[in-house]
Amino acid sequence: MLRSKRHTPLSRLGRTVLLAAVLLLHAAALAQRPKLSKLPKLPKLPKVKMPHIGFLQQPDSALRRQYIREFGHWKTGRLVLSTRNLQFELRSRTRRDAFIQFRPSSSTTLGVAGYSRRLGLELGFKLPTSGERQKRFGNSRIVDWSTTFYGDQFGADAFFQRYRGYYVRNGYAVDSLWRRGNPYPRYSNLAAFHLGGNIYHVFNHNRFSYRAAFTQMERQVKSAGSFLLMTSVAIMNFSNEGQAFIPSRRLPGYNNNNLGYARFYNLALAPGYGHTFVRDRLYVSLSLFMGFGLQHQRYRMNDRIENVGQVFRKYNMRLATGYFGEVFYGGAGLLLDNSSSRVQDLVLAVSTPSLRLFAGVRF
Repeated sequence: MLRSKRHTPLSRLGRTVLLAAVLLLHAAALAQRPKLSKLPKLPKLPKVKMPHIGFLQQPDSALRRQYIREFGHWKTGRLVLSTRNLQFELRSRTRRDAFIQFRPSSSTTLGVAGYSRRLGLELGFKLPTSGERQKRFGNSRIVDWSTTFYGDQFGADAFFQRYRGYYVRNGYAVDSLWRRGNPYPRYSNLAAFHLGGNIYHVFNHNRFSYRAAFTQMERQVKSAGSFLLMTSVAIMNFSNEGQAFIPSRRLPGYNNNNLGYARFYNLALAPGYGHTFVRDRLYVSLSLFMGFGLQHQRYRMNDRIENVGQVFRKYNMRLATGYFGEVFYGGAGLLLDNSSSRVQDLVLAVSTPSLRLFAGVRF
């Protein structure tokens, strides 16, 4: 029979001695390691200054106060007289004297507005037109809505325009018997639709303020300018209920291009520059954007539907002038948003001029 080995007291003593020896060796090894404080110091890396990126820069309050100052009043009210429309022009690419200018009957609005710091509300009413004017220019049916945001670094416009009923400003282009003073030739079923917006960035926003020039919710103290960058998107549609815009194939210079319908989808990028000139409390501010964009066109030419892609030109101009008063103030603002597109042998130039006159009081 096999017997299991029994641990004697001597064997247990040997294991205890062996464990104690291992612990002593480990403690001795730790004592020989260098202390962290005595390790050699690594050389310091040179400081690298990251470049400023215009879109990420934070406002420099001290610098901004040298050029732009907020008014102490929290609230303001104003009267506003404004006019705005959607107009376009068809031109021949082969003859400079062959063009037709389509205009809606004017739409002038008188409104009141109230602002509290950077929030505002404006209500406007269309002014009536005389019967004599309606006989000369017709009566356009208009839905026109727009909104504008002026921030420190960014600004934006959004608009919705639907017009029906146009007259031909240069009436001789479609009627050889037309004379100035006569009623203008009218296209009562000619309709235009425009939906879109612009977003732009102000690079030198610590010195240049759009809000001061166009809303006077703050004051430009010193003359300054800034480079600008605008992105624009829009949908435009023009139709005449199955009839051609050019009324007769016999009109010279149009090469029988009878455009009857057109829809454009636009995406554009336009760099620009703006500058505000200040003298005491008077100011003039001028900005100009110029660029190009991609356009998808769908149109009917001579009873044939076409789908093409084109490069088009984009322009945007903003002009403002006025008086920075502590209590009473006033000014004017003009905005022109234009695009020019080639449709075979024609050029379709679209413009949305907007003019505002205002006078107000701070309280």
